[in-house]
Amino acid sequence: MRFDEFWNKVRTLNDWIEFETLKQKKKFKARYYVDNIAVTPEESHQERTIDQNQFIKIWNVSKKHPKHEQYRPVNYQFNYNASYILAIMKHFLGEEGIE
Repeated sequence: MRFDEFWNKVRTLNDWIEFETLKQKKKFKARYYVDNIAVTPEESHQERTIDQNQFIKIWNVSKKHPKHEQYRPVNYQFNYNASYILAIMKHFLGEEGIE
């Protein structure tokens, strides 16, 4: 899947949807909001915004990793929101590859 196809799917998050981080299994809610994703972790209840550029950076790095390494947060320590981004990516990509 190309990034623009992925982002079009992300834009369907008009209402809060519950997700879970892939490694630590921490629950959070996310929704689309003006070319950003609003994320609210269950633990803190403090909403944060993740802009599209952060998703693009994770996407581009992910393309360089073998498939079995793409969803490991340790590969994205440069981004504080990687765990949320990866969970959302996995949700929408499923078994599709990243182009």
